[in-house]
Amino acid sequence: MDKIALFDLDKTIISTDSFIEFVIFMIRRNLWKALYLPYLCIIGIMNLLKIVDMNYFKSKWLVFFKGIDKGLMDEISKDFVNKVLLKKIKPGALAEIERLRKEGFALIMATASFGFYVHYLSEYLQFDHLFATDASTDDSGRIITGISGKNCKGSEKIRRILETFDIKDIDKEKSFGYSDSKSDLHYLEITDTFLLVSKKEWKILEERISDRRKICEKH
Repeated sequence: MDKIALFDLDKTIISTDSFIEFVIFMIRRNLWKALYLPYLCIIGIMNLLKIVDMNYFKSKWLVFFKGIDKGLMDEISKDFVNKVLLKKIKPGALAEIERLRKEGFALIMATASFGFYVHYLSEYLQFDHLFATDASTDDSGRIITGISGKNCKGSEKIRRILETFDIKDIDKEKSFGYSDSKSDLHYLEITDTFLLVSKKEWKILEERISDRRKICEKH
């Protein structure tokens, strides 16, 4: 059976929101892209008012990358990860990831961020599996303003993981989940322990254990 260590990314492994950082990175490369911001603010207000859902809201932010083909997107993503995200990794998170790897855990990153750039950070950190939100592309491979499938958040993370892992093959009792948000308490469906992490530093704020483990401990 596999011991798994399941990590969120934004404000868990890194101390910031990776997509916002990427948008800033793109605007610095192409200042004219700042013209999209008023439009996106309107979409943001519509999302807060529940007029549009998160999938729609998030897909519209892809306007910053619309029309970029895979080759160029890969080049920009590598540059972004190397110049920005590597500097945002929490030192304590890096140490914990290395410790878990040495102890034989299967390392899983599950994030709502977009896979076209998170892939390179996951590769750098030597994660075994990555589950992320997928951007839609046209027939020629260029990014369009749409999400392929669902936003990889909450229960969707678990659904995707269980497409790769058979729940019977996970050693739930010895597995851990790490996130800065209680929206990831779904991790307890496949791990016995959930560790709530501080957003700005690698500090465990709270530990939650699954109901199954609570029952076992009582006996």
